[in-house]
Amino acid sequence: MWIYNVCRACESRGNLYELLESYTDRTIAYLRLFSLMKNKDPDCHYFVERVSDKKLRK
Repeated sequence: MWIYNVCRACESRGNLYELLESYTDRTIAYLRLFSLMKNKDPDCHYFVERVSDKKLRK
């Protein structure tokens, strides 16, 4: 099973990225990503990171 993390990286923060939300459904994660991208913040970039839940259980 996969966990989909919606993340944001901003140039003003040194391109460090922060986790905004986590989902188990890929479609919902990408819908949230597209809604965040409509904000038109030129300083920030949004992306979805896919993580295996097996790594999280260790």
